[in-house]
Amino acid sequence: MEDIISKYLNKKATVEEKTKLLQWIKEDIQNKNLFIETRDIWLLTNDIKITESDIDEAFIRFNREVNKSSQKVNRKVILPTIRNIAAVAAVVLICSVTTFYWGRNSFAPTQEEATIMVMNQIRTGKDSKDFITLPDGTEVWLNANSKISYPEVFAEGERVVSVEGEAFFKVKENKQKPFKVNTKDMNVEVLGTWFNVNNHASRSSSETVLLNGKVQVENNIGQKIILEPNQKISISKTDGSYSVSKVNAEDYTLWINEKLTFNNEQLVSILHKMKYWYGIDIVYNKDIPLDMRLSLTIRKETKEEIFKLLELITPINCEIKDNDQVTITRK
Repeated sequence: MEDIISKYLNKKATVEEKTKLLQWIKEDIQNKNLFIETRDIWLLTNDIKITESDIDEAFIRFNREVNKSSQKVNRKVILPTIRNIAAVAAVVLICSVTTFYWGRNSFAPTQEEATIMVMNQIRTGKDSKDFITLPDGTEVWLNANSKISYPEVFAEGERVVSVEGEAFFKVKENKQKPFKVNTKDMNVEVLGTWFNVNNHASRSSSETVLLNGKVQVENNIGQKIILEPNQKISISKTDGSYSVSKVNAEDYTLWINEKLTFNNEQLVSILHKMKYWYGIDIVYNKDIPLDMRLSLTIRKETKEEIFKLLELITPINCEIKDNDQVTITRK
């Protein structure tokens, strides 16, 4: 493979060799890292004399930038949303050291190569959400405790992202370039539509809910299922078995709003919407006052804060179990 890398960097590789190199890079992260390391060494040494003092100075500058980057990352941890941009930061640091050599050697990666080299990753914290616009214009809402990974530039022929947790997508239509969402237990393919994906690790199944358009969902044993609007598919993480049910899809996207407002609504309706707002299961006895009417607004309050409030203003007790189930009983 070293010979093919050398040919590629010197612009002498054939199409077949480029394809083989690309496949090798995709196979393993260590292969990718080796290619990047080899490329950077080549850029720094090709037709340029580098002295030991130059290397020492570059290393000092590199360490200084890394320390600055680390300090920025540490400060961001205290914010509601944590953006994990290590991959992008690494590319920026490399470019800051080697910009001159890139220009001198006229080395520019193709779109597909850039996709492999540069990946963006955004992660949300326990009680935060985020909104992202992808390179193709697709809009994504990322729920709490979730992560999305996507390339700086989408590859030719398809748009692929990966998700852990929950995300809502408004996909920019492009019939020549299908949009794919990969998770650990299912893959979703669309052309242009609105849908919600939920595969939080704490759940026993992965779910996709379709608002409009059409999507194809593939489970972890290769079965492909087409969803229609207002349908939800639940796929077992254990054996890949699935079920499709009719739902009100708008319930599953309540969480993307800035606030949830109740104006003289019955407790039963409030609990129903809170279930989707917080992504939890709510279990209650029939003897609680479900017809009791309340007015309140939820913005960034945690579920613990809101259920504590309900205990103060209604005759109910709320117990949160395993962080994703709430049991409600009458006082």
